[in-house]
Amino acid sequence: MTHASEQLGAVVDATEVAANQIMDACDTLQQIALEIGGAHASFISAAVSTIYDACGFQDLTGQRIVKVTRTLNIVESGLGNLMRMLGVPDNSEDPLAADSPVVHPTRLLNGPQLPGSAMEQSLVDTLLAKTS
Repeated sequence: MTHASEQLGAVVDATEVAANQIMDACDTLQQIALEIGGAHASFISAAVSTIYDACGFQDLTGQRIVKVTRTLNIVESGLGNLMRMLGVPDNSEDPLAADSPVVHPTRLLNGPQLPGSAMEQSLVDTLLAKTS
């Protein structure tokens, strides 16, 4: 799986967790509305219904991201085949390789890192030593 695909997968997972937390909170609010009763309960129920409707985004965005991930994997496979045919070496195992023909995503030091994907401190130290 590509770095981009992993990032998109993390987005899907995070939005699913958030949507579930929102829906759980809405369930609690619905229970409170039942206990309160009256006009306030109607307002709470209406607001909770609006929140439930808005949470529909998670399912739709998840489906779209899965489609994009599949496309990225197809493109990556084709590019990998092309690189092999052209004899371009794969330096993905060494993100600090000086002879790398492309800037591999693992050489970038920006943005949130996936769990277990953060660059080791020793690699950061080596990178900083090479640039100073």
